[in-house]
Amino acid sequence: MAQPIALVTGGASGIGLAATRRLVQRGYRVAVLDVAKQNLDAVVEEFGHAVMPYNTDVGDRAALAETVRQIEAVGPIEHVLGSAGIARVGPTLEVSQADVELMVRVNFFGVVNLVDTVFPLMLARGRGEFAILASATGLVPPKKMAAYGATKAAVINYLVSLHHEHGNEGVTIGIVCPAAVATPMANDFFADPRKRKRSMATTPEKIVAAIEKGLAHKKLMIVPGAVAKGGAIAERISPAIMRKVQNTRLADLVD
Repeated sequence: MAQPIALVTGGASGIGLAATRRLVQRGYRVAVLDVAKQNLDAVVEEFGHAVMPYNTDVGDRAALAETVRQIEAVGPIEHVLGSAGIARVGPTLEVSQADVELMVRVNFFGVVNLVDTVFPLMLARGRGEFAILASATGLVPPKKMAAYGATKAAVINYLVSLHHEHGNEGVTIGIVCPAAVATPMANDFFADPRKRKRSMATTPEKIVAAIEKGLAHKKLMIVPGAVAKGGAIAERISPAIMRKVQNTRLADLVD
């Protein structure tokens, strides 16, 4: 039996790297996509022929389509984790338009491009797992993360609609919405090192384990951790209380 192939975007650091490591352990050959060449080189050094490295920008549709073509020439993609993302946070009126456009390009259109290039192949085969890292900020909009959270909310809505259309056709979709995780990206979120330390109690490995469990149970919304779950429930049940919480210093995660 041929070795199954997984594709992980942003797969050379953070949650993506933890996913790459776990998928290799599970017997996959992993196509690792990342824009950081140095990180890709480190992944190859660690995993050798168990990985296929691609210095591919998910926001570049043509480049991503060519990468997917090369991967599929080796074998069918059976598992996807879209983990590539970028954060530019701060007071909403001070985040530059260039940074907003960059987040939309990578965080939202990167997912759209991944769906358009891989998902139809999985549908045609009637099987596969397709998970995307969204964020708890897409469920509970925090202060000073407006544009970032908006890109994640767009990803959630986009994938829920995709599930409505194709949820019974053999491909398991998972939308992953963690709160803060101890990854390099956290440095882009938290200027205050004390808040950074307190907010990063969840490890990438815990998120990957939650993704694996959620996909096995065919859960559409995968919300790992008490903070993310509690925030999502509170926002749904009592948005007025959540607005009051957001007005407190405690809710200012950035500064």
